[in-house]
Amino acid sequence: MKEMVINKGDMAGLLTELAGEMTVIAPAKKGDNLLFEPISDGSKAVLDSANTRLSPKGVLFPQCEQMMTFTTDRKQARLVAAENAGIMQDVKPLDQGQVIWGIRPCDTAGFLILDKVFNQGGAEYEDAYYLRRREKTAIVGLGCNKPLSTCFCTSFDNGGPFATNGLDVLLTEVGDKYVVTVLTDKGEALLKGKNGLSEADSASIDQAGQIKDAALKLVYSSIKADKIKGKTTMELFDDPCWDTLYETCMACGVCTYSCPTCHCFDIQDEMIDTEGVRMRNWDSCMFSLFTAHATGHNPRPTKKERFKQRFMHKFKYFQEKFDRIACVGCGRCIQLCPVNIDVRQVVKEMNR
Repeated sequence: MKEMVINKGDMAGLLTELAGEMTVIAPAKKGDNLLFEPISDGSKAVLDSANTRLSPKGVLFPQCEQMMTFTTDRKQARLVAAENAGIMQDVKPLDQGQVIWGIRPCDTAGFLILDKVFNQGGAEYEDAYYLRRREKTAIVGLGCNKPLSTCFCTSFDNGGPFATNGLDVLLTEVGDKYVVTVLTDKGEALLKGKNGLSEADSASIDQAGQIKDAALKLVYSSIKADKIKGKTTMELFDDPCWDTLYETCMACGVCTYSCPTCHCFDIQDEMIDTEGVRMRNWDSCMFSLFTAHATGHNPRPTKKERFKQRFMHKFKYFQEKFDRIACVGCGRCIQLCPVNIDVRQVVKEMNR
């Protein structure tokens, strides 16, 4: 582990320098929202705000993703086949590397959960589209000096405002500078020879440690899910709590779209004339069409079943399969829910 410092005034120059070598994705203003966006000018990065409105999961798992192209034109198909390319052509992987800069530790934990879904390995399942981006991506985290009242990241193993799991570099804001902690070889290669960085002094390192300890004490909110894993699936599935918990839900899907770990998707073929493209698009278990069968039958016909599925999956089914709850405590679903449904209260009832 190597520690350096960079003055805040030099950060924009460093990001601009990196943008000349790779794609830099950082928190930036887009209309009234703060979102992770590609930037070419380092001054556009906003590193002094709370969590972005949406998580950066779309960097590795895009909301709309082109998987392949194809043609139904026989003549064109023969030409393509003659070039040994096949009638269906896979999309090209990323030409250059990319870095996600200023990601919070909770969002990084979200990537570790997505890894379990899209990179199960061997005979299980490996998603080439996700893995291509993952391999090409460096992750630079920004610790949370002032966690929000809706944050509960410490409820999960190895979680916290300055957790380092999954990071290549961690930034700690210390007054008018950042302490830069290099955690992996990828992080070291990313910053090697970059302008504005210098060796960290002991006073800055000590101050960073004090900030981390203070931030940990500011996470007042928590959830307990210790009893959920021990319950049988049907015991929890049939619990009377579901009869009332869902009632205010509008099934709008904002919780799933803003969540760093939700990963439901749909695949569709779209065509103009003879040229087609296969797309993967985010979907949501909260939508009625998500489980609708071609016959018209829907095993989750009402909002109650869909609401139950969301929480059972995150806190019961996922835990049984991967030994990890599919939540990181970022609090976005609490902040954005239009009817004030609080995941902490739902889990409290599930755990009861």
